Amino acid sequence: MTDLKSSKELVEKAYTYVERLTRMCRGDLMARFTREHKSVLPGELSPLVARAVEEWFSVKDRSLGIKALDAGQGGSSLRLGKVHLIFAGANKDASFKIRVDVDSFVSGNACYLKNINVSADKRDFVKHSN
Repeated sequence: MTDLKSSKELVEKAYTYVERLTRMCRGDLMARFTREHKSVLPGELSPLVARAVEEWFSVKDRSLGIKALDAGQGGSSLRLGKVHLIFAGANKDASFKIRVDVDSFVSGNACYLKNINVSADKRDFVKHSN
């Protein structure tokens, strides 16, 4: 008979899996934006990135159910060219958040993506209550 895993072990396993996916997502999104979106209007950057992240995760693992928390507000931005998005997701064992930070160069009416960072913080992973 197999032993049931503790809550801590289930959350750790979920974090390890999602963290691996976030690294893959970052690389794939940078390549995609470099190839398909050389320049973007500043107001379109946040919704474009949010859709791209949701699409990427739905292809890789639909069971995670990644959704942007602040898609309606267009993401928070400290200044022009910077976008910070938070996504919520869950698997059968844990709920979590993923953060996406985008840094772009703004010239006139165009944004040119410089960097995108997709990350998961272990503190944002919590066990589902049964």
